[in-house]
Amino acid sequence: MQLFVGLRRAALTGALTAGCVVIVAGTAQAQTVHGTVVHRISRAQSFVVASSSGRLFAVHSRRRTRIGSRVVVSLRRLRNGTFAANVLRVVGHTHTARLRGTITYVNRHSGSFTLSAHGVSMLVHAARGRVRAADALPPVGTNVTTTTTIDDQGDVSEQSMRDTGTQTGGFDIEGTVLSIDTTANTITISSDDDDQSGSGIVVTVPSTLSVSPFTVGEEVELNVAPQPDGSLLLQGSASDQGTQGAQDQSDQQGDQGDQNDQSDHNDQCAAQTPSGSAGSSGSTVSPDVVTASSDCSGSSSDSSGSSDSSAGSSSSTSGSPGSPDGSSGSSSAPAGSPGSTGSSSGQPGDD
Repeated sequence: MQLFVGLRRAALTGALTAGCVVIVAGTAQAQTVHGTVVHRISRAQSFVVASSSGRLFAVHSRRRTRIGSRVVVSLRRLRNGTFAANVLRVVGHTHTARLRGTITYVNRHSGSFTLSAHGVSMLVHAARGRVRAADALPPVGTNVTTTTTIDDQGDVSEQSMRDTGTQTGGFDIEGTVLSIDTTANTITISSDDDDQSGSGIVVTVPSTLSVSPFTVGEEVELNVAPQPDGSLLLQGSASDQGTQGAQDQSDQQGDQGDQNDQSDHNDQCAAQTPSGSAGSSGSTVSPDVVTASSDCSGSSSDSSGSSDSSAGSSSSTSGSPGSPDGSSGSSSAPAGSPGSTGSSSGQPGDD
């Protein structure tokens, strides 16, 4: 009898242990991000959240959230490396934000530039009344951290910028397919993801990849490698036409350039370590990104909820083909710290 009871206890313990493993494994990719909505991408049906460190998250959601909103959002990763919102809560509003990414297009005349990360290529305007020499614009391929202001119309303007080095290898660009040249084996996409600049970037498709997955008017994310002659060579691509496109593996080819896994880990650990150096009086900052499987903290956090995603539909657009402007030089103004004001809000609609 005692042997039977012992065996039952062992079996029950084993079953409970196995159940815990399943729960942890099932929530390992859950992420809760604290940040500011800095951009919306119409064709992708997504918005962009910038964490306090400046990292950009492209988030697919049916919910239309006001630019400048401070949010807490639970995310799940999609197959193309972007995210879908599970739960979204608005906790305030701000007119400043820090952004970090790669410069993928510059406009010498207006002083504006496109800042890109995985699933986003957002146009950043020159500060109002600020005159900047053309040769002070960072060249394409430069990694930067910039502090910005957000006006009441949702336009983002640069206030200061710090050059953090040149992107080695390929980098990500997001945009709408403007034209396809099957003879030259090239595609032209908008210089920014929402085609606000009105110009385009030409990307050469190598023989190892195909132009067949592309459709004019479709939102796509590309991983490209700069060439010695200034052109861009496609390394991989994926659809970003809403959640459905982001999940469509048939539209994905080559190297997706999803380098976010390591930056996820770095952000999580940086966010959970005390600010300041050893021996300083700095206190622990609130994490921008929390995952259930983070190994840089003794505790874990997870958030769950129903999926808030949608499938996008294809539309057609036109633009002027061009190429990234690769002028030299960079601005070295120090980056400031963004702040926020506002009261808590979490009602559906255009917050």
